[in-house]
Amino acid sequence: MMKITLKTFEIFVACMLGFGLVGMLSILPQVRWMAYFAVVASLFFLWQIEEEKKRRKKKVQFYKKMGKIIARRLQESA
Repeated sequence: MMKITLKTFEIFVACMLGFGLVGMLSILPQVRWMAYFAVVASLFFLWQIEEEKKRRKKKVQFYKKMGKIIARRLQESA
């Protein structure tokens, strides 16, 4: 089973946004509506990717902070 990284998904969503923006220039209304949907969906996914990056950064900071607290407590008790 193949795993997809956050960066790969971000590249895919950016390409989807590009194709959606180009599709909005189409003469055919069905293609234009699908392009609108693709643009809205890709903007939502890009927003979610940014939120996930913030969550991961916060998680790393939390574990660093907890590691320092635990190390300090172990030094105090020794």
